[in-house]
Amino acid sequence: PLNFALLLLLYMVIYQLDELAIFLVAVFTLKASRLEEKHGRILKLIGGILMLTLAAVMLIKPALMNQLSSALLIFTAAFGITALTLLLHRRILPHFGIWIGSEARQPRKREQRRPATGQTRAARRK
Repeated sequence: PLNFALLLLLYMVIYQLDELAIFLVAVFTLKASRLEEKHGRILKLIGGILMLTLAAVMLIKPALMNQLSSALLIFTAAFGITALTLLLHRRILPHFGIWIGSEARQPRKREQRRPATGQTRAARRK
């Protein structure tokens, strides 16, 4: 029983090393720069598309996840779809004047005209 517990502990430590590395990188990166709303939105987009892609694969053909090459291809496809979505949202649609979401252009306030030299407010009202 003691050997089993030690082997299980060793397995869990090795299994969690990659998680710990990712966590530490995230912690030190966030200390270096603040996470803004747009970064959070991109992370949500990546996570959502990755979950949708994995769900579709598990519903259609789960055997694809048994091989490393096909699993990597699925993850690459998810990141590719994310990149295309960002390209469409940030570059292509704004080129045609279409703004979506919180990144939509805010209507600009009218710039106040400055009076010409020597002109008073009363003179401008006329």
